[in-house]
Amino acid sequence: MEQIGVAFDTVVAIGENSAMPHWVPSDRKVETADPILIDMGCKYKGYCSDMTRTVCIGKPEKKMLDVYNLIKSTQLAALENIKAGIDGAEVDKISRDIIRNAGYGKNYGHSLGHSLGIEIHEKPGFQISPTEEDRKKLPKSKIKEREKNKVILAENMVITVEPGVYIENEFGVRIEDLVVIKNDGCLNLTKSNKDFIEI
Repeated sequence: MEQIGVAFDTVVAIGENSAMPHWVPSDRKVETADPILIDMGCKYKGYCSDMTRTVCIGKPEKKMLDVYNLIKSTQLAALENIKAGIDGAEVDKISRDIIRNAGYGKNYGHSLGHSLGIEIHEKPGFQISPTEEDRKKLPKSKIKEREKNKVILAENMVITVEPGVYIENEFGVRIEDLVVIKNDGCLNLTKSNKDFIEI
């Protein structure tokens, strides 16, 4: 078995391409004020890791910096509320409500995170929390299905925490860490700085 390698093809998305969460390389050239979204992971002894950071070439536009700070505060709020025994959808709601209240709810299309291990994407993950309005529209069968598929976070579960906002034809921002669920919180395995970086 390969001891060390990459967990998946690294994503490096520049400028407006960073608004596509799983962008593949193109001939787009880097320009000043371009955000760069980098999603990467390694594999060690058969197990995957996953991390995303968003940086900028030079000084960012105010809107991009505002969204970055929103995502950072959103992720920190989620990390503060993660612990064994809590419904994963509750943690998703905490992060998603911050983004919704800032006016970017429609720009956050994926869940807060996913489990990983031998594969880069494994179950369970954080269930996406609907708005109160959407919840009222759900048929009873969907409500029962959601309840049946509810994910209660368990001690030593390994999961990503990766809120993101993706504004079509402009830019995307995602910050992703890898954590281990504990009874009194979570252990963050990702040591990379989350302060905004200008290159």
